[in-house]
Amino acid sequence: MKSENAIERRARVRSARLLERPMTLRNTLHILKYIGDADQPEQEHGGFHEQTIQAARSALLHLRRLRKQLQRAKHRRSKMRFTFSPDAKREGCNVQALVRCLDLFCGSGGASMGLHRVGFDMTGVDINPQPHYPFKFIQGDALAQDLTDYDFVWASPPCQRYTMAQNAAKNAHNHPDLVGPVRDMLTAWGGPWIIENVVGAPLRNPVQVCGLALGLKVKRHRLFESNFPLVGSGCGDHNQDYYVIFGHECRNRRHGAAAGRKNKIAVGREAMGIDWMTRGGLSEAIPPAYAEFLGKQAMAWCTANARLDRQEEAR
Repeated sequence: MKSENAIERRARVRSARLLERPMTLRNTLHILKYIGDADQPEQEHGGFHEQTIQAARSALLHLRRLRKQLQRAKHRRSKMRFTFSPDAKREGCNVQALVRCLDLFCGSGGASMGLHRVGFDMTGVDINPQPHYPFKFIQGDALAQDLTDYDFVWASPPCQRYTMAQNAAKNAHNHPDLVGPVRDMLTAWGGPWIIENVVGAPLRNPVQVCGLALGLKVKRHRLFESNFPLVGSGCGDHNQDYYVIFGHECRNRRHGAAAGRKNKIAVGREAMGIDWMTRGGLSEAIPPAYAEFLGKQAMAWCTANARLDRQEEAR
């Protein structure tokens, strides 16, 4: 007798090709019957085994969820506006498409600047005023935003709950845990997204980016979760000189007598590749190079999916 898991697995694979047929329990049962359930003894429910009925219901729910995701994706792609943008032609940018991106919990715009360099049309959202944010800005609750008109979403929920400093001080419980709610919102939306946070945050199968690997003078490891394939940067040489920017301070980690010396804000800005932020904004931001590195992968994903959609429409 074939196991229920095997039946359900085959049903999902084979019946996914029949999404255009009405999603009814009876049709799903016939799909299961077709792919090979003949060796099970026929019992109640119109000649179908009880195990088959349960597998069919599970497969049917999966197919309905898949159909909704496909419908949302097709609607979203149909609204993507691909135009040639001078911003996308600057040095180091290989993509010439302008795609709408929403940066949730944008802060002063470190991630937004990196995505802008790739060619994304940026809008930022933050609960607090951000007078130094360099693009279109919406002040409000990030979790209450309508994502319908956007093609890609970047989210950097507050990291204080997961930092080593807050856990050492046993103060993590005083900060919100927003990674889960943000993930749920983005998953329900259905488009491509990236969630960024610190090492120790509860991200699922994240990739890591190291500033030293990108040629910066900061290490600043960060984790990134996504619903499409991402490649991390690996790590640079941690034995070299670099700067640590935290708590409104900029200190170098030079290996020698000057270790730990405080530095001016201009040094921190140069190390991060950011020239418009205050000391406070700098301590909370990620370098634009991080978002530029991952944003190129996101842009390639967006344009590839749009190309496939145009090919389907042309058939």
